Amino acid sequence: MKRTLLILIITCGALLSARAQDLPMTTAPAGTTTAEMMSAASWPIDSALKTNHFDWLSYQMKVSMTTGDQDLAFQCFFINRTDSLMYFNLNRSGIELARVVLTPDSVVYVNKLDKTYYRGDYSIFMRIFGFPLTFNWVQSLMNARDLADFTGPCTSTEEAGQLHYFWPQRSAGDTAIMQEIRLGEGGILLQNDITDLKSMRSVSVKYNDYVIDTTSVSTAAGTDMLSFFTHLTIDINSEETRIDATLKSFKVNTPRPTNIKIPDSFTPAWSNTLEGKKQ
Repeated sequence: MKRTLLILIITCGALLSARAQDLPMTTAPAGTTTAEMMSAASWPIDSALKTNHFDWLSYQMKVSMTTGDQDLAFQCFFINRTDSLMYFNLNRSGIELARVVLTPDSVVYVNKLDKTYYRGDYSIFMRIFGFPLTFNWVQSLMNARDLADFTGPCTSTEEAGQLHYFWPQRSAGDTAIMQEIRLGEGGILLQNDITDLKSMRSVSVKYNDYVIDTTSVSTAAGTDMLSFFTHLTIDINSEETRIDATLKSFKVNTPRPTNIKIPDSFTPAWSNTLEGKKQ
């Protein structure tokens, strides 16, 4: 369960409008020139893919997960306070399994099944999976946004009315990735494929079946309504893992409780790296 929870945190979730299609991975077009690779116009840096247009978001997920030869089914309640906190509550048949709270600097995990916990930093993901992870990375995936901290030249092509962007390398600090994004009409994210170039581990996320929410939010263009996907598929090839999730009960700009408590009787699941007592 501990490893399953971390896999889920890395890859589940996203929102934005459009209808996704299952699309094959491609590589950069042959004969692409350096000028095309470096074109500042090749990626809409200032698009909605870089910004959350809300302060709070919450929704419920019904998750079906296959990892190796193990099949799992559970529900997950997710809360995001933009740039501050993410909260996951996993349960099955009304029985709470675990809680996870992520902040920009810390990971707190409480497993109700085996009475263990982790309170530390993001190095846990490097130790278990072999590649780095940050709060911004998880939040971007959870909200179908581009990875805000990553930069690098890309190529762009248009296929069947969809825009295809390919980065042979994007960097943020010491982390380098290869990335492919497909956008639909109006610059809507359809698919996001990411490979960590050091470990060569990859994740592919596809978004389907969107609905319009009547909540009005402020955007750079004025006031607009949000749309949310209601089904997503995630493939993590290096972990032989597939996640299918159905989403419902979206709430925008409605603060929700995100408390997490580590009982005194619980024992560490992994070595802790943050100082301090249980809270």
